[in-house]
This record gives sequence, structure tokens and C-alpha cells, in this order.
Amino acid sequence: KWMGIVDGAVVNGIKGPSLKKYPYLSCKEQAMRQKKAYINNDASVSKDNFLKLYNKFGHHLQEDYFDYEMDDLSYAIYKETNIDSLKKIRIENAMFLHNNLTNVKFLCEFTVNACPLFVPIIFDTKEERDLVRKALIENQIYCPIHWPKNNLITPLMKVDKIFDTELSLICDQRYSLADMNRIVNTIKLVI
Repeated sequence: KWMGIVDGAVVNGIKGPSLKKYPYLSCKEQAMRQKKAYINNDASVSKDNFLKLYNKFGHHLQEDYFDYEMDDLSYAIYKETNIDSLKKIRIENAMFLHNNLTNVKFLCEFTVNACPLFVPIIFDTKEERDLVRKALIENQIYCPIHWPKNNLITPLMKVDKIFDTELSLICDQRYSLADMNRIVNTIKLVI
């Protein structure tokens, strides 16, 4: 989730068995390339197509998950990436959102000691959350809902409200403070 790699994770300090190559990576790589083209307004790419490829990859991953090594491309990207720079940008972006969105409720307080994946905010109602998310999408700002509700959650559970009212504001290294300002201004226009 930190950078645009196809797969894998790095574990330091553990010597384990040799791992084999994951056989389904081309499916995810195709999905990633198509999604990038789609986001860059390539009319030849269908959103449904790259979503189907992600779904296909997810199905394989769910069925066959263990004992695979990171692919060579992902490892090369990881080795060339300045992690401290990514953390700095994420923290600056999150701080900007916390400092400039005075009219929203944050799920947690900001701390410079933690590097956020995103900045979760909470609304009073699902309708308010959905209205803000729609306005963001209309301005080509795509913020996910990281906790979609499943069938096991009932209205009697206290956590039910979080599922209905949470929105995750993007703050990762792909975005600048100007992008954070666009998020802030869009939200302020709606609420």
C-alpha cells in the first residue's frame, strides 16, 4: 500500500525457506496498467475490465496465498524507493488536512510519530458522507471507504455507525499539498 509495486512485502531479520514465484502476477500487473491508463483518461480502457482483472487476481490470492517471493520488478522498485521521503510527504499531507479541515470529525488525532496510510474522517450521517464523497469524485478526487459493511454487522452493534459514516481521505506520496488543498476546498463547499 506504500508504493506502486505489483506484489510482496519485505521482512528483515528472518531467514526462511526459499520461496517460489507467484504464478498469477501478470493478471494484477495488467489491472494496474489499465487502471493507470483509465485514470489518465485513456478512452480505450474499460473500468469494468481492470476491475475484473483485480477481482480475478484477488480470487487467486485468496485461494493460493502462501510461500511466494516478491517479484523482481517489485523488489527493484522497493530498493530504489526512498522510504523516508514517502513518510515525510504522507505526514505533511495528513497534517495539512488536519490543520485545514476544521469542520469535520477525524477518527483519530494527528501525530507526527505515525505515518498514515490515509486520514479517516467521520460524518454524522451516511447521507452526509455520501454527499461529500460524490462531490470529491465529481472533482476527480477518489477517496475510498476502507470499512465497507458486511452482512455480519447489525444496526445494534456500536461499530455500525463507523461503517456508514467513515471516509478515508487520501494523503499518500503521489499527492502534493496543492492536491490536499483541493480536497479541503471541495469538502468546505459541501459542508
